[in-house]
Amino acid sequence: MNLAMSMNQNTKRSTRFPLARKDLHTAKPLECVSEQLPTDDPNHLEGQMDDMRVDEDRLQILSSFQPSSNVIDIRRNYHLLSSDKAPSPGSKPVNKGRFPVKANSHNSVGVDGEVWSKYHRFWKSDQAGLATIAHENSIDHKIVAVKEVKQQASKRLISDLLNAKHDNIVQLLDVFSSNSSVYLVYECLELSLFNIQAACREDFLEIDMAIIGKEILKGLNYVHNELGLAHGCVDAKNILFSITTCHIKLANIGNCILNRQQEKKSNDIKALGALLVSLTEPGTSVYNSKSLQLRRPQDVSDICAEFIGQFATLGAEELLKGLVV
Repeated sequence: MNLAMSMNQNTKRSTRFPLARKDLHTAKPLECVSEQLPTDDPNHLEGQMDDMRVDEDRLQILSSFQPSSNVIDIRRNYHLLSSDKAPSPGSKPVNKGRFPVKANSHNSVGVDGEVWSKYHRFWKSDQAGLATIAHENSIDHKIVAVKEVKQQASKRLISDLLNAKHDNIVQLLDVFSSNSSVYLVYECLELSLFNIQAACREDFLEIDMAIIGKEILKGLNYVHNELGLAHGCVDAKNILFSITTCHIKLANIGNCILNRQQEKKSNDIKALGALLVSLTEPGTSVYNSKSLQLRRPQDVSDICAEFIGQFATLGAEELLKGLVV
């Protein structure tokens, strides 16, 4: 039955619906205004009551409707995506993939503007050093960590940066260079060894230490023998873990290539050995953070004690040959 029609000639029904969605919450049930309703016909009265119940049920359904928060946010924040509205002057094109992406509202030009047109930043975080966490303005919305280094980079250096790829090195995805800065766009990993040490209430097992040592040795072997460089900063904050892929990776390869570390490669190995000592005996690093000697070697297996002792004399490749995990 059409709500705009009267049920009979003697009955008039109010059919005005709320004009705005917010009025639905305060709307009252439809009122029935009667003019000389007949009281001697039970069937007529029963039919009127049934119609009123149907109308009230419809209004309750409308009143309970709430648009999802995502729809509200998209309409509020990305109204410029509407095809019937022209973009405002100076606005930047946005991605029209599965999810709309609002371009950053800034007037930066040059490399800085190029970076933040391709990536949308949303917070700063410690990612083996201060980094801006962002997502790519693409259909995949890949999460990345962007770091700015205040120095110049030649085309050869940029090529070296982009070609540095290894399973145990935090991968560089993009590089932007200007006369004063280099923006390094890394894959984003969830945890550092420093975070795990700070939060973990249980001791590391020998197998934990062996796995971490093996993965970082493979990364150092690549840096030392393939790139011909020293990393220069092997510590708990520069060892990152991926929860999704379970990879253990050495961070900040960009700084290593840009600065062409002149330190001895053996210093990287000794730093990793001291880190493994701190995992095995946390108290030892308090007295001497660079120590390669266990204070209580009897608490670990002979193989573990021998393995740690070899970090003082052997390189990454030799240590990997003698390590079976």
